[in-house]
Amino acid sequence: MDSKRIFICSLYEGGPREILYQNKLTKERGRKLMEHILRIEGMSCGHCKIAVEKALRNIQGVATVTVDLEKKQAKIAGNVNREVLVQAIEEVGYSVVD
Repeated sequence: MDSKRIFICSLYEGGPREILYQNKLTKERGRKLMEHILRIEGMSCGHCKIAVEKALRNIQGVATVTVDLEKKQAKIAGNVNREVLVQAIEEVGYSVVD
C-alpha cells in the first residue's frame, strides 16, 4: 500500500454542506486530520492555482491540497491551523474570504 494514500471518512452532521466540510475529520493511518475549505479571491489562471497549491503544500503538517480554480477554493487536509493556511495564501498575493 502506498504510504501517502489517505483514507477519508464521511461524517454527516446535518446542515449546509459547506459548514460540514470546514470541520470534517479525515484519517491517515490512524491519525485524525482536519480538512479545511478556504474560498480564495484573486485567482484567475492556472499559474495562480499552482502558486496557491505550492504555498500550501510547503506547510509542515499539510497532507493533501486540492485547488479548484472555477470554484475559487482550496481543500486542505492536515494537522495545521487555519490561520497558518490563510497566511501562506496571503503571502503569495491572494485573499481568503470567510
